[in-house]
Amino acid sequence: MAQGLGPAEKDETEQKVLVWPDLVYSEFICLIILSVVLLAWAILLQAPTEEPANLTRSPNPSKAPWYFLGLQEMLVYFDPWLAGVVFPSLIILGLMAIPYIDVNSRGNGYYTFRLSEFIYVKWLPNLGYKGGLPKFWLWREIWGMLLVIAYFMLPPPILARTAFRRFFEKMGFIRYNVMVFLLLFMIALPIKMYLRWAFNLKYIVAINEFFFNI
Repeated sequence: MAQGLGPAEKDETEQKVLVWPDLVYSEFICLIILSVVLLAWAILLQAPTEEPANLTRSPNPSKAPWYFLGLQEMLVYFDPWLAGVVFPSLIILGLMAIPYIDVNSRGNGYYTFRLSEFIYVKWLPNLGYKGGLPKFWLWREIWGMLLVIAYFMLPPPILARTAFRRFFEKMGFIRYNVMVFLLLFMIALPIKMYLRWAFNLKYIVAINEFFFNI
């Protein structure tokens, strides 16, 4: 001010784009274009309805509504208690935990690759087949249980010292472990899909005596 210059807020204001009319006009134009496309698609696309539901004959396979497609696909690779209870609960809890895990205030209100940190993880599991298994469930599934425990216990400390060291220093012990735990659960689905497709491995741990399968 003493040098005859304007306040710093003036430069920041000149760099911003007003919601009205700039943003509203752009969104309104996109709304009109998208509405025209959807209307033309609905008129031109032939989508006849099927016959009324028949209580005596169920379709095979039975398909859930589209908003349950993810859960239905997970049921192919996981037991119902995992695909229908554990994973949806973790998804909801994970979404609720995001604001507490990522407390970085930079980038709020807009999306940017530079300020948003992304994690790319690639797993290449190489598992062998099991044969001549004992009848007692503990000895039969001990290697599978150790593998699952190692999957969730070993990566957090290893990554904290290597690839995720910066995350561990910024987040602290609790938030870092919550983030890695949710990340490992998220990656478990494509890993299980890969094992099913490549090795026809249905379960890593199969304790049928207690209906506990992973």
